[in-house]
Amino acid sequence: MLVIFRQPTLYYICIPTHIINLLMISNLTRYSTTLILLLFVIAAGSCKKDDSKDEEISTEVTAKLTANIDSDAFTATTIALDYQDGLYTLSGLAAGNKTLTLVFNTTSEGTYPLTFDEVSMLYSVGAIAWTGGPSASGTITITDNANGKLKGTFQAVLDELIFTGTSVNIASGVFEGIAY
Repeated sequence: MLVIFRQPTLYYICIPTHIINLLMISNLTRYSTTLILLLFVIAAGSCKKDDSKDEEISTEVTAKLTANIDSDAFTATTIALDYQDGLYTLSGLAAGNKTLTLVFNTTSEGTYPLTFDEVSMLYSVGAIAWTGGPSASGTITITDNANGKLKGTFQAVLDELIFTGTSVNIASGVFEGIAY
């Protein structure tokens, strides 16, 4: 039932609420059905059977930064490489709030001694940090730079940043799969 009320210059159309509810349910059901059918068609179309018996062998290496620091294993769970002002900064964060950072000025293959300006290393645990100092030494070696990814090794003896006489020994350091 449709009722029209007239007032001067205004017309009101009143439709009983049960008719509005039926119209809304009908439209909602139609849209829901269409959406469900569309999703079914997409899902069915995205499934494909692979008749190939050949297995793909992945040669992709994920980024890795590991070392033994004072005989404790360091394995970075987060790795980042940044390039700024002619220097590459490779940083890794490991469990226990440990950070290892390598800084170098080239991606060319070769062995580079730590100079603590263009080639350096920093290791920190929380607020305590070790880097170059009176007895600090070490090298960063880039063994491969193919396909835009770096691979290499590193080792060092680093002094505590405030030069208290303590040092850390970084041995068997390896990085690989680092995109640059």
